[in-house]
Amino acid sequence: MASTSQPGRVTDLVLKLDCAKPTAERTQSAEQITALLTAGGVSVLDLIASNAVPPLLNMAQTPARTRDFSPVPSTPSDICALADAALLLLGDMASYASDLLAAEGWAVADDGAGRARYVHQETSETRPDPPKLLSLRSGKAANWCKNLLLELPAIVAPFVRGGAQEAETAEASEQSIEAAAEGELVWPARVWWHEAGTKGSHPVTVIDILDEDEEEGEDSTTRSLLTGLWQGMTGTRHDEMDVAYPPGTHLESWTSVTLAGVGIISSSGKGSILSIGLGGGIVPSFLKRHTSSLNIQCVEPNSAIASAAQKWFGFSCNPSVLAADSTLPKQTPLPPSNLCISDIPTYLRNQPDHSFPTVLLNLNINNEFPSSLISSDFFHALRRILNTNPTALVAINAGSGQEWERVATFMRIVFPVSRRLVDAKGDGEDDGVIIIGAEEQSAIDNISVETWNRVKAGLRKESAEVERMPFTLEDVKDDGSTLKVRWGGNWEDEDADGEDEEVPQLVAVEAKQDGTAKVTLAKDDPAWGLFD
Repeated sequence: MASTSQPGRVTDLVLKLDCAKPTAERTQSAEQITALLTAGGVSVLDLIASNAVPPLLNMAQTPARTRDFSPVPSTPSDICALADAALLLLGDMASYASDLLAAEGWAVADDGAGRARYVHQETSETRPDPPKLLSLRSGKAANWCKNLLLELPAIVAPFVRGGAQEAETAEASEQSIEAAAEGELVWPARVWWHEAGTKGSHPVTVIDILDEDEEEGEDSTTRSLLTGLWQGMTGTRHDEMDVAYPPGTHLESWTSVTLAGVGIISSSGKGSILSIGLGGGIVPSFLKRHTSSLNIQCVEPNSAIASAAQKWFGFSCNPSVLAADSTLPKQTPLPPSNLCISDIPTYLRNQPDHSFPTVLLNLNINNEFPSSLISSDFFHALRRILNTNPTALVAINAGSGQEWERVATFMRIVFPVSRRLVDAKGDGEDDGVIIIGAEEQSAIDNISVETWNRVKAGLRKESAEVERMPFTLEDVKDDGSTLKVRWGGNWEDEDADGEDEEVPQLVAVEAKQDGTAKVTLAKDDPAWGLFD
């Protein structure tokens, strides 16, 4: 499509689409990119590879809209111009994808419930994901770019949920952590925030993905924190939560369950845990909600990630990283974790020897462990701060990319004992890998069903306010180098009647002149909207 490609100029223009940029600058950049695309100065695949889709979606989704997709009358003119510029560009990109699909007999259709389906016009084959097109088999573009290209016709077309005449306002949607209300325009992918990053930092995106649940027959909305490039609806996600539940109630992936579970086993739910790499704060929030006496120290090198975790994922931290005039929760749903914004090697150098009995690392970029940290010095620093407790360990989310084997090699070299943890239900490394290192074999042996059950029972006995674990450790198999770990739903702790316990309540702490009063809120209480 491009005859005189100008990648350098396109990169600069895409950076100006950043949510933090002035509205007029973002609008002008989108218009200039559209002109370049029309003139053949850039291809659609080049735009996708430059990560232009997330900020463009955010721009298009900024105005509150009615059922017929018109901005509500009170929308400022500059916001309308912003959205129109983005929609025109996204429309051109989606039209290009639709033409490629049509050339090979495919079209995008609605299944009647707002879900896009790819339908072959001759064979009537129907599929939820894009087909492999012959026209895209060659070329230098990455496979994820080609897949996201074909997803665009579905992504840029919102549908109406329910029957209200006017969609929920953007402001109200932004402040609510609940799923979309009746009458709201629902986007398959809704971008709340996008920060383009610089040479020293990676892009950060907060996005709600509409996930289909074929077994339950209902869709759920998963809020995801992305570090790096957005690779489409099924691309890797750094951290994620189901927006229908309070922060820390559930974990959405095997890797996050394993990090939290190993942390609980190693610490017995007491003492201190160092969490390196915050993500959306999902694992620290889970640990705070399901234990009563864990002290969690979080360290995160990127302040944009820390801000996103607090604003969009309900992460509670001390000190707060948001300015006083930012959108803060009126209630504090969980006791705060300690947070330090710091370069990781510098932070480790400043810690005393043997200062933490449990260390969890979750720093991945596009599901790859940062190559800049894969060094002998870094892993020796981790070992130096690890406690001499016989159950002390370091657990690293090594991702599913090419770097996990290098992480495993350094862990074997530096730590007396190490293991690779994989999902017993999965197909291998594609599901993610956790690498653990320890001083003693007892730390490995401690990762067992028996220990899990003992610690879980102890936590519930220690405090009635500790919520029931939503998962349980079903099996661990050790072949000498790999632990195959299988988690399952926790049905054992249901009430005697066989019914689930009541929906967890949000416990808020409100400062009073005479001390601190605990306020318990029902799930339908407005305070569940954490961002109002």
